[in-house]
Amino acid sequence: MNGILKISHIVIETNNLNNDLNFFLKIGYNVKFVKNKIKVPKEKLGVLYKAPTYVKVIFIEKVNSISIELIMHNIQKKTQKNNILIGTSDKNVNHPLFIKNSIFSKNKDILINSKNLIKQLEFFKKNLSMEEQKINKKNKKYLLTIFDNSYEVKKISLKKNIFNNIMKHNIYLIATKGKPKIQYLNQEGLSCISFIEFNSYFKNLSKFKIIGPLNLNIKESKISNYYFSYDPNKNLIEFLN
Repeated sequence: MNGILKISHIVIETNNLNNDLNFFLKIGYNVKFVKNKIKVPKEKLGVLYKAPTYVKVIFIEKVNSISIELIMHNIQKKTQKNNILIGTSDKNVNHPLFIKNSIFSKNKDILINSKNLIKQLEFFKKNLSMEEQKINKKNKKYLLTIFDNSYEVKKISLKKNIFNNIMKHNIYLIATKGKPKIQYLNQEGLSCISFIEFNSYFKNLSKFKIIGPLNLNIKESKISNYYFSYDPNKNLIEFLN
């Protein structure tokens, strides 16, 4: 078996770890593990702004919701506008990274400001085992109000398999004018989407630039190796195996 099995989690670089942790605890998340000071390996500098030397990590989970890795590097890139957001149907959630509306799934969806829609859509469908979903006119009209200068939107989700047949996360690619800018792992906001793959599937495609693999020495995690790549919109993607 080869391929992308499921979305593992999203990564959020925060400038206030305690405040964001408290927010997620209040909406039902639980802490899986905490690492107060992890040394940044030099192999990882290819996805980082400048050269941070350490990172604090808190991994949190919630039943029937996307898992989240909260990180805080000692050097961060500031963000004026968040280009990746989280869609939720929970009206009680108030956070700059969240968009509230009943059209989003209870499991939480991902909204991406895409400056390269056609190529990014093809990338997700061809390489990340995703398929396009229909959007009705009313929902499309609303989605085009989220990012400035939006003109098109596509909805995708992972094809069903035995690993993701319970919890589904939609990804909305919302096209806007302009050129893509590179996303750094230590850039404030939602900085990375992480996928679980099997048998180094994506790495073996070989046509994409790969950063890694790196060893993950965290006893609370079943993952042993991970690596990074970029999609055509220059959004950072992590692969776990």
